[in-house]
Amino acid sequence: MQYQKYFQDISAYPIVYLKFIGDPTIDEEYIYDKENKLLTLRCEDDYLNLPNKVFCFFQAVSKLFPKVTNVVKMDDDVIVNLKNLNDL
Repeated sequence: MQYQKYFQDISAYPIVYLKFIGDPTIDEEYIYDKENKLLTLRCEDDYLNLPNKVFCFFQAVSKLFPKVTNVVKMDDDVIVNLKNLNDL
């Protein structure tokens, strides 16, 4: 819903957008589905393990996008202004 509401014009900006979930049953450290912009991490996906999930996210992103120098993690209920995000 966040993507449909705020990210329709994302191609106008040099911003990579992806969603991430945890799945402790996968064999790999992470699986990146570029077409669906979905990063699945090998970790629990519950509130108690949220700090580890975020840590796994940053580890995977640093491997997938080694030249990226700025990463913003936000929840799906955040109102996004792409121009302001890009300017930031």
